[in-house]
Amino acid sequence: MSKEKPKSYVYCVTNKVNGKYYIGSHCGTNPKYMGSGVALKHAFRKYGRDQFEKTVLYYCDDYQKHEGKLLVALDAANDPKSYNLTNAGSGGSAGRVYSEETRRIMQEKHGGKNNPMYGVKQTPERIQKTIESNRRRVYSDETKRKLSDSARLNASKKYKCPHCSAKVDKANLSRWHGDNCKHRVQ
Repeated sequence: MSKEKPKSYVYCVTNKVNGKYYIGSHCGTNPKYMGSGVALKHAFRKYGRDQFEKTVLYYCDDYQKHEGKLLVALDAANDPKSYNLTNAGSGGSAGRVYSEETRRIMQEKHGGKNNPMYGVKQTPERIQKTIESNRRRVYSDETKRKLSDSARLNASKKYKCPHCSAKVDKANLSRWHGDNCKHRVQ
C-alpha cells in the first residue's frame, strides 16, 4: 500500500524584485495557485505574476494550523518584508490596524467628495444588476463550508464594548464600539 502525500500544503511566494514574501496554505491540485491575500494581489498587479516564485515548504493534513504556527513564529503581519496582513492561518479578514493619523489621511483622500461614488444615486436597475451579478458567483464546496462556518461563528460570538458595555458582534465592535465608541473618554 503506497502512502500518497497529502494534497494540502504550506507554501511561500517570494517577489523576485523586492524580496517580499507571502506565507499561505492550500488544499488542492492547482499548481498555478499563488495565494489570495489582498496585499499579494496588489503586488501581482504592480509587478506581474511572473515576478513571483512559489515554493512548497511542506505537505501536511492540517495545513491551516501549520500555516498559522509559521505566521506567528515569523510574526509575518508585522514584518515589513511580508505581504501577510494577519498571523492567522485561515485567510484572516482583520487586516491591519491603522493609526489615527493614517485613518485621518485616508478619510481626507477617499472620503466625502473624494469618493467616486459620492452623491451617486443608485437606480433600481443598477441595484438589480449588482444582485444578479452576485447570484452568478460560483463557490467551491470548501468555500461554502468556510463561509457558513465563519458566519455561524461570528453570529454567535458577542463581544462587550469596554466603553458602553454593549454586547455586539465582531464587525460592529470594530466599527461602532471599542476605539470608535462614542462613549469612549478621550
